[in-house]
Amino acid sequence: MRFILIRHAQSAPSSGSHQSEWGLTAAGEHSCIELARFLKEQNTTALYSSHEHKAIKTAEFAASQLGITHSVWDGVQEQNNDGVGWFESADDFRAAVRKLFEQPKELVFGPETAAEAGQRMRAALAQLANTHLPDETVAIISHGRVITSFLQQTTTIDPIDFWLSLTFPDCITIDWPEIEIVGRKSFEPHS
Repeated sequence: MRFILIRHAQSAPSSGSHQSEWGLTAAGEHSCIELARFLKEQNTTALYSSHEHKAIKTAEFAASQLGITHSVWDGVQEQNNDGVGWFESADDFRAAVRKLFEQPKELVFGPETAAEAGQRMRAALAQLANTHLPDETVAIISHGRVITSFLQQTTTIDPIDFWLSLTFPDCITIDWPEIEIVGRKSFEPHS
């Protein structure tokens, strides 16, 4: 089986709302057309997303282009950083995420460690694999920190460099259950 792990399209962060409520920018919506083309080329048979608004909107736009439906799947949501608060600078945010990956078993960025987020993602993928045939390609629209945490535990990526290199959207194709990265498609931002 093949999974395509997708970081959602570009979102519109707002200090007045929780990250799970953020929508997409116009550029993010536009990038879903290219995302759908890529998923079609990969013979994607099913499309899932986390319950977060930006992931659902990415899935809705891509699914409409593909002519398929999508479903929400529990366990692929972003690493829980509730209670951390709003970062006034991108540098402060990057420093907090760096610490998350440098200390994956410590609570340094909210009430869920990087290790816990990665294990949650792995369990969700295992459950999802049980609902599909071994020759299917299944796409999951998720989030940067949880995808990175999962891959940090299961592959040889450098988590900080990998997370910093992710685009909106970004697709990492893995073979399952081997958890081997067999492809990556990064998308250039649109203005």
